[in-house]
Amino acid sequence: MRAFSVVREIISRGVREGVFRPVDPVLTHLSLVGSLVFFFATADFRRRMAAEAPVAVVPPTADAFVRHIQQLMARGLATPAP
Repeated sequence: MRAFSVVREIISRGVREGVFRPVDPVLTHLSLVGSLVFFFATADFRRRMAAEAPVAVVPPTADAFVRHIQQLMARGLATPAP
């Protein structure tokens, strides 16, 4: 519940400051946490996929994935440009 409260407060603050559009905090939390949980839960699959791929595949690092999710969230929450 603490993580949800943090996400909800970040969204509320962003909406108040006009940098985020209004979104459902529950759906946003589920999207964020679900993506992270899925990424870390499938680490073995990604390693196996990289080892068995017919072409060179470099599995993404945790840092790269977290940056990716941060960018997706920031862009998805941003208010539209005028």
